[in-house]
Amino acid sequence: MWKYGKNRNKKRVLRLILVGALCTVISLAGGCFNESKSEMKSYGRDGYMGYSNTNPNLLNKHSSLSYKDDARLIEQVLIPVKGIQRLKVSFTGGQVQVGIQVKKGLSGAEIEKVRTESLAIVQKNMPHYDVSVKVNR
Repeated sequence: MWKYGKNRNKKRVLRLILVGALCTVISLAGGCFNESKSEMKSYGRDGYMGYSNTNPNLLNKHSSLSYKDDARLIEQVLIPVKGIQRLKVSFTGGQVQVGIQVKKGLSGAEIEKVRTESLAIVQKNMPHYDVSVKVNR
């Protein structure tokens, strides 16, 4: 009975060694099948190891932490647009609605120009949102 116990322990140890060796061989062989570095796709250096570049719909894109910060940025980038008297920014999940009140005396073509210019600016600066711009007179 004592002899049986020793053989049994030896078999267990041998099995563990074989399993460990097999795992090592498999993990080393896995490196041989990787693509070469010249063919691998690299994501931009965004400070998050490519995390925000691979997930563009996340709110932390460009270190954005809140809707309040994003609203401030939208107001800031729309300052140079001529014809805006007042604006209001609101968010619904991944959508941003920009309401613009234009200055009095603008023609229909000028109002449309303000709207399209504002839309383009906000979309460029906030690519992770679906942007809509509404103009009120």
